[in-house]
Order: sequence, then structure tokens, then C-alpha cells
Amino acid sequence: MLFSPQTIALSIVDVADTTYKISTSESIEELLASINCIGLLSPPILKKNPRTYTIISGFKRIAACINLGWTTIEARVVDYKASDLQCARIAIADNSANRSLNFIEQSISLSMLLNYYDDKEVIREAKGLGLNINASLLEKLKKTAQLSSEIKKTILRGTISLTIALELGKMDKPSAMALSQLFESLNPTFNIQKEMLTMVKEIARIKDLSISQLLNDKYFLSIMENGEISRNQKVQKIRYYFKKMRNPVITQFEENFDCLMQRIDLPDEIKLIPPDNFEGTKYSIVFNFQNPKEFEFKKEALDKLMLHPEFIKIFEKEIADYKSLH
Repeated sequence: MLFSPQTIALSIVDVADTTYKISTSESIEELLASINCIGLLSPPILKKNPRTYTIISGFKRIAACINLGWTTIEARVVDYKASDLQCARIAIADNSANRSLNFIEQSISLSMLLNYYDDKEVIREAKGLGLNINASLLEKLKKTAQLSSEIKKTILRGTISLTIALELGKMDKPSAMALSQLFESLNPTFNIQKEMLTMVKEIARIKDLSISQLLNDKYFLSIMENGEISRNQKVQKIRYYFKKMRNPVITQFEENFDCLMQRIDLPDEIKLIPPDNFEGTKYSIVFNFQNPKEFEFKKEALDKLMLHPEFIKIFEKEIADYKSLH
């Protein structure tokens, strides 16, 4: 492909045509300072049309020059006979040669090529253009390309992981957006995101509701809109709320167990640990000590625990009777 260096009037560059745009960054501040100081070192690449020019590579450079009040720009121009595939290949090669492409940019690049190649061919073609793609990564990139622009932005901001994003991509758009906004607002860890996602999917299925309907519940909204509690407190309240909706029996056991433990009032250093989900019969007691005297003190507390009536209730399954505890 031959490039013709030309001086082009910026007024006839079609900045609205983003057919070949790959970069996800919109910031031009650094470019503004650099171009204003030493000029445009790397001319953008344009495609000649009958009346306008299409940008193949250099969207931010052109935006910066327009912002600086330039009326013309030096550019490398390809002939209007250049095919869409040739222009896409140039855009990918030019972008990947100048920097490492992020995951979204790679998915954009692969989408361009998949219009012309099958999976095996596209892997080979991508490598020739500077992208190191294998079959496993290709599948993830193809799924990523299908995500909404809003969800792609949350990936770029690091708000949600790719795994969560791909799960959101399987949902109806209102539900995906509602969860995306929840994670964006509260910024929970990726593990908590995964936990919340699993719970809301199960609750929606059990209650025959969409996830967007579930997240529009009055109590849920009251937590989100409460300006008197911290973000972390909101996360914990919402996790508990989802947990209670998904399995009210186990949640009731937990509440009653906590109530009993408050009445028993064990020293902070002694922990009584119930079986997972209260489904087994084995409990554990954990305590730490630094010397024989401290051990003796903990032992006395455990001896008293054995005789405490509230402790006996736990094993007599009276813990299930909420009214008897509150």
C-alpha cells in the first residue's frame, strides 16, 4: 500500500466517521501540549473520498490539531480505491506498532478482521499485524466485542472483571445495566461481585422476576439511596439482603444464632463456629492463649459455656424458633 504525503484542510476531514477507530482513550491533553510545543511528529493516515477524507489512524492527533486551531494538517493519504479490509489492516498495524492495545481495543481490531476471515485465518492475520492472539483469547475477544459500550467502559475503568462482564453480556440489557451500575456505584471486590451476581440470578429465577425488577425493589433502593451509611456498609447490607431473599431459612438460623451468642456473651477471644449453612451437626470452638494462666481463664469460660441454657438451645434445634429468641 502506497501512502501519498499531502497537506489536507481539516474542514474536509470527516471526524464523525469512526469506522476504523481502535483507540478507546479520549484524552488529548498530552497530545495538545506536545503538538503545541514541537509540532506533529507522526502524520495521521487518511483515506481519500470524492469530497472528504476518512480517518484510518490518528483520531486523537486530528482532534488535538483542531483544538489548537489548525486549519490544515500533514497526512499520509491512501487512494480512494483502497478496500475496507486494506484500511482496517493499516489501522490495526499502525495502532499496535505504537503501543500495546488493551483488551477492548484488541476486540475492536478482531471484529474488523472477522468480517473477512474465519477463526484460523484471523489468528494468523492478527499476528502479522502485531496482535498475539490464540484460539482461547479469540473466543473471549469475540464475546467482548458483543458487549454494550457501557459495559466495555466499566471494563476499561477496572470497575468489573472480564468474567463478570461476559456474564452481564448474556443478560437482557436492563438487567445488565442495572448490575453494571450497582458495581460501578459500590465498587465491591471482584469476588463480592461474583457472589452478588450468583445470588441475584438465583433469586430472579426463584421469584420469576427479571434482575432489573429485583434491583428496583423498594428496600434495595432504600439501601442504595441512604446517604448516612458508607459504601462498604451498603455492600454488606445488600449482600445480606440478597442472601436472605435467596435462602430465608438459613438466614433466619444465622440471625437466631447471633442472638443466642450475644446472650451467651463469650469473651472476644473465643469463637463458636457453626456448620456451613447450619446443615451439619459439627460445631467448632477456636480460642488463642499466650500462657498457662490465660489458658486456664479460657477453659473456665468454656466450662461455663457447657452449662449455659442458651448454649443448650443451639443443639436442641430451638435455634429455629425465632419467636423464642426475640
